[in-house]
Amino acid sequence: IQGQLERVCKLNCTLRQKNTFSTNQTQRLMVEKFDLEVQLKEKEYFINHMKDSVTDELTSPSSPTNPINELTSFEANQPRFSLQELRQVLWERNDLKTKLMEVEEELRLFKEQEDDDDNNGAVEGPIPLEPDEKLYGEKQDESKIRQFFRFVFGDYSTMASTDDPSSTGSNNVRKFPFISDVLR
Repeated sequence: IQGQLERVCKLNCTLRQKNTFSTNQTQRLMVEKFDLEVQLKEKEYFINHMKDSVTDELTSPSSPTNPINELTSFEANQPRFSLQELRQVLWERNDLKTKLMEVEEELRLFKEQEDDDDNNGAVEGPIPLEPDEKLYGEKQDESKIRQFFRFVFGDYSTMASTDDPSSTGSNNVRKFPFISDVLR
């Protein structure tokens, strides 16, 4: 069942990527269609404008025309780039937009996976201390201060086990309660 679940998840991811790619391609084609429609309208306008100017010239042959001015105004209306160059630039732009959308989708998926990993992580809590043997290689000997207190006041572990109040070590511990903390 786990294997089937993993295959279904992978298939779902693949289908999402294909869907995103298809959506991006559809958007790119719609933009290209819109651009072509705009270019077609500009061409129609230019053709109608040329027809009107030719008709005006034919109907009024008596007006003097200056061919240099006509050429300059014609060049001013000419596009700076060829139609093929514009198509190439638009195609590259749309292709880059598609790639950007794909990368953003992948980034979103990775962030979701990262969030899932963070949520399913180990339970947080206090970190247990490492034993001295692991930190220092071998267990360190008891400190000199601790040895001194044990000598003066006796061994705490034996004091705690005896309930005899006449014991001198116990009396010292009762008189000086801080010593029991030191001896632990």
